[in-house]
Amino acid sequence: MHLQRILAAISFLLLSACGGGGGGSAGGGSPSPTTLTPTIPTIPTAPTTKIVSGVVADGYLSGATVCLDINGNKQCDSNEPTGSSGTGGAYSIPNVTDADLAQYPIVVVVPIGAIDSERGNVTSEYILTAPAGKPEFISPLTTLVQSKIEYGGATLTDAVAAVKSQLGLLTLSPLDDYKPGVSGASPEAVVAAGVAKVIATTIANSTKNISAVVSSSSTTAIQQVIMQQVSQNISTVVLQVKSSTNNGTTALPENGVAAVVSNSGVMVNTSNTSALQQLLATATNPSSIATTMKLTITLSGSSASSVMGVQAVVALPSGIVIRADSTGAPLAGVLTTTGSASGGLINGKYAAATSTTPATLTIGLMTTSGLSAGDIISFNAALVSTATSPSTNNFIISYAKLTDTNGYSLSGATLGMK
Repeated sequence: MHLQRILAAISFLLLSACGGGGGGSAGGGSPSPTTLTPTIPTIPTAPTTKIVSGVVADGYLSGATVCLDINGNKQCDSNEPTGSSGTGGAYSIPNVTDADLAQYPIVVVVPIGAIDSERGNVTSEYILTAPAGKPEFISPLTTLVQSKIEYGGATLTDAVAAVKSQLGLLTLSPLDDYKPGVSGASPEAVVAAGVAKVIATTIANSTKNISAVVSSSSTTAIQQVIMQQVSQNISTVVLQVKSSTNNGTTALPENGVAAVVSNSGVMVNTSNTSALQQLLATATNPSSIATTMKLTITLSGSSASSVMGVQAVVALPSGIVIRADSTGAPLAGVLTTTGSASGGLINGKYAAATSTTPATLTIGLMTTSGLSAGDIISFNAALVSTATSPSTNNFIISYAKLTDTNGYSLSGATLGMK
C-alpha cells in the first residue's frame, strides 16, 4: 500500500507539470511549455581618458596651474582635470576625455612666485586661457582669441582670424608658440612676444587694481572687463610694440613693456568706483540684462541738408545702461551711424547715473558729405533685469548742437528720438 501511494503521488506531479487534469484544451492535448530567455543588462564602459600636454607662456612659465574650466569660473577647482607647468612651460593634465577637451576652455592660473623664463618671478597673479580643443600653447594671445569666442560669440576660426588681423600677423597664428626669448625667432614672433608681455602685464595689474576697489567681484567678471579693454586698444599696443622693437629686430625690454601699458589705454580705469561696479555688473553678467532696446536719433527740418556735424547728450531713464569700457567708450556695435550718416565718424561716452543725475550718453558725429533728413544714429541700450521697460519718450535729448561745414551752429534743424 505504501508503494502504491508513492506511485500515485508521482503520477499526479507529472500530470500537473504537463498541464494535465481537468480543463484541458478542446483538442485534448497539453499546451507546450514556455521557454524564458533571461535579459542580460548592458554594463556601460567608462569613457577613455588620456593625458593632455602643452606649453604655457608669457615667457615660458613654470609653477602655473593648468586645468579644463568645466564650470566656467576661471579657476582650477578640485573636481576639474588639473596639472601644473614645469621647465620650459611644459604641462600635462591627466584623465581628460576627448569630449571634455573639445567642450571646455583651458585656464591657467599664474600665481605669485611662478617663474617667467624672460621676466623672472611673477609678482601679481593673473589668468590665461585658451579655446576648447587647443591645449598645445597657452598664452596672452590665446587669451585674446578665447575672449572673442567667449564674450563676442565668435567661432574659433573667426576669432583666430580677427586676432591675427589685429596683430598684423602674416604667417604666425595667435595660437602658435612665438618662441619668447629664443635666439633667431622671426621678427613677427618677436613682435607677438612683445604684445604678449603687454597683455600679461595688463591682466595682472588690472586684476590687482580692480580687486582692490571692488573686492566682491568674481574672477570671471574681472577677466571679461580686462579683456574687453585690451581688445579695444590692441591695435595701439601693436603699433607701439613695433616701434619699440624696431619691427621685431630686438626684443621688447621690460621698461618698454611698462611704457606701452601706460600709453596704450589698455589698463582698466578704476578711478570711478560706481562706473566700474556697473561695468562689472552689466557688461560681464548677461543674466543682469533683461533685454536690449534699439533707439534711433533722427534729423529733420529745413536746414537738415546743411548739417555736417552733430553733438548730442541723451539722458537715459532709470534701469538703462550702455555697454561701455572702463573709460565710458561704448563697446563695439553699441553706437552706429545709419542713413545719410553711414560712413561718418562717430564716437560716444557713457556716464553712469549718480544720486542726483541720470545716466547719459554723449554722442559726437562728423561727416564730409553732409546729412539729410531721416535716421542718422542708432544705439543699443541695455535694460537691467530688475528695471521696468521704459518707452522711447523716456529717452530725452537734453542737449543738441548741429553744425555746418565751418563748424557754426545751425538753426532750422532738430533731432528726434524713436
